[in-house]
Amino acid sequence: MKRPEVDIVIEKTSFLMEKMEYTEQYGTIYFDRLKRLRPLLEISVKKVDSNICIVEKLSHIPQGRVALIGTLFKKSKKIPTLLNQYKSIKSVDSISFDEDSYVDDSDTCYLEDITSHVNLIIDKDQLAHIVSGTALAVIGELSNDSSFEIKSILYPYDKPKPTKLIEDETRCYIALVNDIQYSSEKKDLILHNILSNELPFPLIAHAILIGKHVSDPSFIPQYDWFLSSVCNNLNIVTIPSRDDPTNAVYPYQPIHPSIFAHASSKSTYHSTTNPSIISFNGVRTLILSGDVIQHYMKLTTFKTVNEVILQLFQCGHLCPCAPSTFPCFPASSDPFILEEPFPDVIVIGGFPEQCDSFNFMGKTITIVTVPSFAKQKTIILFDFENKLIKPIKID
Repeated sequence: MKRPEVDIVIEKTSFLMEKMEYTEQYGTIYFDRLKRLRPLLEISVKKVDSNICIVEKLSHIPQGRVALIGTLFKKSKKIPTLLNQYKSIKSVDSISFDEDSYVDDSDTCYLEDITSHVNLIIDKDQLAHIVSGTALAVIGELSNDSSFEIKSILYPYDKPKPTKLIEDETRCYIALVNDIQYSSEKKDLILHNILSNELPFPLIAHAILIGKHVSDPSFIPQYDWFLSSVCNNLNIVTIPSRDDPTNAVYPYQPIHPSIFAHASSKSTYHSTTNPSIISFNGVRTLILSGDVIQHYMKLTTFKTVNEVILQLFQCGHLCPCAPSTFPCFPASSDPFILEEPFPDVIVIGGFPEQCDSFNFMGKTITIVTVPSFAKQKTIILFDFENKLIKPIKID
């Protein structure tokens, strides 16, 4: 049976770093982030109060009710730092975030721009939903101790609203597989057969494989042959995670062709960044592994993927905690700002399967989560035309 034909376009985005040169300061990312999001924040403020004074510089805050725009940074005793870890164990390679939560009632915060910063008096529950590095606007007034007492918090965009999906006739599927951890076991053979269309599952037009790709580096040659064989019958895109042979900081760059040399020789094999944007017949799909979402949950009181995604879109940013608590490349401009055209679909690896949607800026956006194949032995078949999923469990 002939596979359905689907036009696939891997977009060249700001996630792809042309030159991995560490010449920029990390402050450049924050300055660029605030510069690009400030116009949206000013609009948000004026929608609430068209007559309010928006302070241009935090170094000159007048008395009375005003609006401030800047980047929020949290001060928390629970957030690990390189210096504190070194003091305790005298040797450290990286900062470890092993705890389930880093939110504490003693957390405080301040707002900063290029000129100065001001301490904020903020409701603890509100602060528990915000991470360091978030560009936002606050309305309030200076207190007697020169702190700024917040009356309301505004983001670049209105909060997205959940919507319902409408089922329609299925046309074709994109296979989504996360955390394969290939080890040449029976599950890997079955996965090969499914992707090669040798088993009676619905026709698959393309496959997106999100890292971690191998359980151990010794399996890289075998996984290369696995990919090469599947590529004889199917277009494949590999997306790296932090556990794959790529750079150590976000955004993760495409896996080098020499790693999967046999697969890379096929025109049907593609390697791209994490995050990445891929269009299927014009349906723009943002794909990322779940480590950023998991990290965000540790820094806030959010418990679900949907809560985090709605907050990120309202903030207009995919990873506001970078570089503060999530390592990223010191680029000359912030690659993670969410700008139009917004994606139609978001695919996130590392969470139990679900398919939900929300309305954002007049557009319906679908969230698809993909569980670990190594742990759950589940593949997600995604009908990108109707925005519906069909999980396949391998027994």
